[in-house]
Amino acid sequence: MEKWSERLSTLDALFLELEDRTTHMHVGAVAEFEGKPPPYRDLLALIDARLDQPLGQGRPVWVDETQFDLEYHVRHTALPAPGGEEELKRLAGRLFSQALDRDKPLWEMWLVEGLGNEKGERFAIISKTHHCMLDGISGVDLATVLMDTEPSTNPPPPAAAWEPRPPPTTAELLVDSVKDQITHPLRVAKEALEANNDARKLLREIANGVRPILDLAGLGFAPPSALNRPIGPHRRFETLDLPLPTLRKIRRALGGSVNDVVLAMVAGALRSWLAARGETV
Repeated sequence: MEKWSERLSTLDALFLELEDRTTHMHVGAVAEFEGKPPPYRDLLALIDARLDQPLGQGRPVWVDETQFDLEYHVRHTALPAPGGEEELKRLAGRLFSQALDRDKPLWEMWLVEGLGNEKGERFAIISKTHHCMLDGISGVDLATVLMDTEPSTNPPPPAAAWEPRPPPTTAELLVDSVKDQITHPLRVAKEALEANNDARKLLREIANGVRPILDLAGLGFAPPSALNRPIGPHRRFETLDLPLPTLRKIRRALGGSVNDVVLAMVAGALRSWLAARGETV
């Protein structure tokens, strides 16, 4: 079988490099569902049927996990009594406080039972994926792959047997790294030649390449406040219910998207909180 690897982009590699014991770089989500939780083995079969082969010294590379164990990544747990929203949030906070294991594919999922309240029996799925693998938009895309919009009693078809491709050797990785370091500036020079001295096109291409790095670097120069002091590894998870029809009404009146409305609300709340503390906004 042919060996396979794919080098991370510069921005995705930065998400790995910037992570430390207090700065987690994973993206977490908690989804609640009405009804009885599915049997754990059924959830494993669902995830297994919808898994696809992943994307893909210098920047790190993606390789297939030769010892992939789905049960390591999809886990099963239950909330302590009384099994309400507070217990779920405490569990999510503990899980999000733990860094992902770099020796495994950088994602985890928990089926959470025991979530019951006045609305009846419910369950939740908590997921955690490293930012180098997905962002907000690709996270939504992944959710649409894993979850159906209509209920179905038909089990997913069995997944085809998956054979991991062997990773490259250390020597092959070293050669590829050297080649990447050499060809990157050559690609820039090639683009300059192909631009036929079109300075505006060249500057635009360069700007598009370095903008994510500059944006990340700019985060370190925010004025000191209660929001950017040194923190520990522990996290708390909180939720707020908002009526979607109201958000859509605001969107129609002011323009933008529902995400824009939520972002404006969060930014306004943070501004008011900082101003109430006498901090410069």
